Amino acid sequence: MSFKLRLILIVNTLLILSIVLSLILIVLNSAKNTKSEILSSKQLASYAIRQSIQKNPEYIKYLEANRTLGISELITVRHLLIEYYNKDDLLLETNLNQNTQALTPAWFSFLLSWKQKENYEHEIIPLNVSGKDIGYIKLTPDPTSEFNEIWEQFKNSLLVTIIFVLLINVSIFIIFSRILSPINQLIESFDRLAKKQFNVAVPLPKILEFNTLSRKFNVMARQLKKNNDEIMRLNRAVVNIQEDEKKSISRDLHDDFAQSLAAIQAEAYVATEKQSQAFKNVQLKKIISISKSMIQDLRTLLQSLNLGIIDEVGIETALNDLIDQWIKKNKQKNVELEINITEKLDVLDKRQIINLYRIIQECLTNISKHSDSKKTSISILEKKDQLKIMVRNNGIRKTKIKTSKLGLIGMRERVAALSGSFSAKKIKDNFVVTVLIPLTGN
Repeated sequence: MSFKLRLILIVNTLLILSIVLSLILIVLNSAKNTKSEILSSKQLASYAIRQSIQKNPEYIKYLEANRTLGISELITVRHLLIEYYNKDDLLLETNLNQNTQALTPAWFSFLLSWKQKENYEHEIIPLNVSGKDIGYIKLTPDPTSEFNEIWEQFKNSLLVTIIFVLLINVSIFIIFSRILSPINQLIESFDRLAKKQFNVAVPLPKILEFNTLSRKFNVMARQLKKNNDEIMRLNRAVVNIQEDEKKSISRDLHDDFAQSLAAIQAEAYVATEKQSQAFKNVQLKKIISISKSMIQDLRTLLQSLNLGIIDEVGIETALNDLIDQWIKKNKQKNVELEINITEKLDVLDKRQIINLYRIIQECLTNISKHSDSKKTSISILEKKDQLKIMVRNNGIRKTKIKTSKLGLIGMRERVAALSGSFSAKKIKDNFVVTVLIPLTGN
């Protein structure tokens, strides 16, 4: 159910309840007022009859001359039916108005007269003038005219109320259609975002709250577009990296292993020639040396592709081995390497360990490719329930640092996946990579 329809239902429910309560109060007050008027009319008529007829002997002469008491002339008297009977219970005269008809529905009359029957009972006034019994007058309360008036007022009030409710509903519909228009635009824009249509923007309405909501949505949409473009760029880069990795592996196999195998083959061929045993021993030693070098190169290649070594020897040993291999590979640069690794790396979970290894590996690779560093330091320390990784080198080249390079982007993504923080910046003549990772294992 929509918000607009729900609001209309709530408003109508409250209006109907208030209207019903008001009508009940109107009926109760009307019944009370009718009772008061009828009782007062009845008491007044009873008093007047007793004073004017019973205590006035002239009424006997008037009755004998006109054969009536003049009650028929009281047709304008409301709320009261006055009837004159002789001593033989024969109706001689009444003030009943033939034009007065009950226009009130039975159910409405029932509500007005509910629990009021004792107030509408008739009263008998005997007429005994100068010791002569001339009959009696019967006073019967008759609320018909009063009920008719109340019913007319009730109908008019009900009609006005219905018109008022209709106007309220129309006003709510129109007002909320305009107010909720920005919400509908936001919903449509969210649907477009769900369909990956990131070039979407909603207009800014005049209402402050909706204006703020729309502005924040536009900011979010622009950021999503930026992130989506970055993801697409990274996907293309991943494909290129995979191709580069294949080329690199192929080149390593060709340059190292193929050449080493060719050298072994050549040395073995020479050893098979008719040579002295001492010469053959020299050739065999060369073959053994080349084989050891091949095994070391193969180990280095496998370590770069698979981190199973971490499970075998632990993260500290794996990092030390990675650093040793890097030092050997860059020994011609005479790099001074300072290492400071905490002894609490065992508190890291497997995901953190793998990402830590890859971050150090990427930093060392970047130093080899993009730096003429003579001094490099690596520190991995615990600091306030965080693991702080800092890699610093002082051989930065005179080129602009591009923090959007894939290596740095890859490290930033790894750190973000660990809910950590990453920074890479130039500080004087040093390039410093700083990583903070929460110690979830504590």
